[in-house]
Amino acid sequence: MRRVGFWFHASFLAHDTGPGHPERPERLRAIEQHLRAIGLWDQLVHQVPEPASRTVLELVHPASCDGDEPQH
Repeated sequence: MRRVGFWFHASFLAHDTGPGHPERPERLRAIEQHLRAIGLWDQLVHQVPEPASRTVLELVHPASCDGDEPQH
């Protein structure tokens, strides 16, 4: 049987993208609650992400993005 990896860190809950954005703490909590309710939470392979290097970040974000200012 294939296992599904699940990457999560408590800091994800502090990621505030603003009202109405799909990436929000409430959504993450709802996903966790649902996975627990249907019995899949314990079947996941839980992973803890590591900080990305500048090189990796620049694969998906412009080099001018230093993380201090919101990007629109």
